[in-house]
Amino acid sequence: MIFTLPKILYKPGMKGLMLAVMLAALMSSLTSIFNSASTIFTMDIWKLIRKEASDFELIVVGRYGRVSHNNLKSISHILGAQW
Repeated sequence: MIFTLPKILYKPGMKGLMLAVMLAALMSSLTSIFNSASTIFTMDIWKLIRKEASDFELIVVGRYGRVSHNNLKSISHILGAQW
């Protein structure tokens, strides 16, 4: 088994703490990826489409771009798991 060493070495409280640390690191990495994807879309693609976009418009597009990117990724993973 791959998880036998943590079962032997860690007490129950330590196992939960290690799980929380790993999940926090995962959430931090995912947030960074989502922010980067939103920035790339906004600054490279949207500014190419609308050259006269205001700062407020870029902020709104960036926020909605992040939400739509997350939704599209979720849908693609769900559909990919069913195929």
